[in-house]
Amino acid sequence: MSGFWHHEVVKKWQPTYYCFSDPAYFDGSEPMRESFRSLTSRVYDSTFFVPLHGRSVIQSQHLLPAEKLYWVDFRDDLSNRNFAQGEIDFTSFIPSAMSVSQLGIMAAIYMGCSPIYLLGHDHDWLSHQGEAGHFYNGHGGLETHPEFKPMLSDWSYKFIMECQLRLWSGYENLLEIARHKGIRIVNATNGGFLDVFERADYPKLLEDGNASEI
Repeated sequence: MSGFWHHEVVKKWQPTYYCFSDPAYFDGSEPMRESFRSLTSRVYDSTFFVPLHGRSVIQSQHLLPAEKLYWVDFRDDLSNRNFAQGEIDFTSFIPSAMSVSQLGIMAAIYMGCSPIYLLGHDHDWLSHQGEAGHFYNGHGGLETHPEFKPMLSDWSYKFIMECQLRLWSGYENLLEIARHKGIRIVNATNGGFLDVFERADYPKLLEDGNASEI
């Protein structure tokens, strides 16, 4: 998802599915085009989930291969408590996500994956206000975008806290939806603040022979 194409592992392994949700990826700007050029030079064997509102830009500028695209129609808000008892149906509309990671979880729920393992979900931004923490340099290829503000210090702390509350509410709703369907969501991230889902130690999962599930 998003800036994962920076990871060196894509030279040896390609994601089956790749998700986008940030509107900055679909505004028609040159930083957006450069980001997609870099991505498609490294990720060439994935199927993409892309917001429907980005279709005109994606198609007119040929940013992604048409035969490997699924359009996602976002409506309402995943943090709305009404969605906790709802269905995730990618043939209809799905609730808008605060984070692309939530889109990835919704896709996994829709496809019936269980367990769903989460990796790299640090979600510890509130303790690193002056940092933009990634496993790579830059910010998903959009670092030159004039509207892109990667540092939390670019925003008021109250605004960031309010965003995190909505984000956590969305994760809680996803947990309820998954439980209703008998699906486990397991956070195998090393550390991090995301405490909504049950935890697992990733190296131990591999030692126990669960690598085929990941």
